[in-house]
Amino acid sequence: MTSGRDKTNILSYVRKTSVSGFANNSCTPTAYGSAVKRGRDLRNPKREVETLANIKSAKKRILVIETKTLRNKMIKSELKTLIKKVNAAVAAGDKNLANESLKTAVKALDQAAAKGTLHKNTAAHKVSQLTKAVNAMA
Repeated sequence: MTSGRDKTNILSYVRKTSVSGFANNSCTPTAYGSAVKRGRDLRNPKREVETLANIKSAKKRILVIETKTLRNKMIKSELKTLIKKVNAAVAAGDKNLANESLKTAVKALDQAAAKGTLHKNTAAHKVSQLTKAVNAMA
């Protein structure tokens, strides 16, 4: 009969070495001490995805979430750039450039709120701040 300590050593050895049933006969230990299965990407079978999901629909949801996360990051980055352009125009005192930049930024903020990238109140708050700054230039 093996003791608890022996079982722990055996499990850690098994995690460090190759295990059948995993893609490429490998497994990666996590902070919780369990193995993360390496599944195949549903859209690109050559790409591996580290997931805990076993069900096909759950694996697909993970991929969809990754795609949406990248899209949201791209939109938020663009919003930050547009807001900086408005603030730079206000700091420079260029009224025409500030108004044009404000128009572009407001449109992008409203679209982000409509798509769910930003909360509608957050978008409204940012629009209000920018509009207030541009109007204070006069």
